[in-house]
Amino acid sequence: MSLAISFALECIRKRVSPLHLVSHDPLTGAFSRLAWDLWGTHIKGVCHLAVDLDGFKLVNDLYGHPAGDSVLARVSDILTRHDSRVFRLGGDEFVILAPPYDKTLRRMANEIVAEVASAALGVTASVGIGPSYESADAALYEAKRAGKNRVVVAGGGHA
Repeated sequence: MSLAISFALECIRKRVSPLHLVSHDPLTGAFSRLAWDLWGTHIKGVCHLAVDLDGFKLVNDLYGHPAGDSVLARVSDILTRHDSRVFRLGGDEFVILAPPYDKTLRRMANEIVAEVASAALGVTASVGIGPSYESADAALYEAKRAGKNRVVVAGGGHA
């Protein structure tokens, strides 16, 4: 049986569309890297929240990859409770596309950081906020350099 036929039959068996399978990360349910590359990078007029987990490698090293997978799924649940436009770019890196920046976005990012820290997952989260992915990513690295487990707004310091 060809791979295409096997794929089609598996989609029918699981009652899921092929589009959903390629546009969503199977581990976390967030939008996939492919969806980000095809769609997420082209959306204008939104704010980007770059989210990276602090201490995630240690979870994988100490408890194994199944434990790390569980952490990623739980963190994705936390993120999608705040906004449904969550993309997993790979590893422990996520991006959220949100409405244009205002103070409620900063509050949401701080709530995400607090929820991840209090979830007893063995990790914390750093978040960078910016008008583009590049600016949000730069703010994320500023948050990491400033001690992790915090929010930094591009051009605006710590949240």
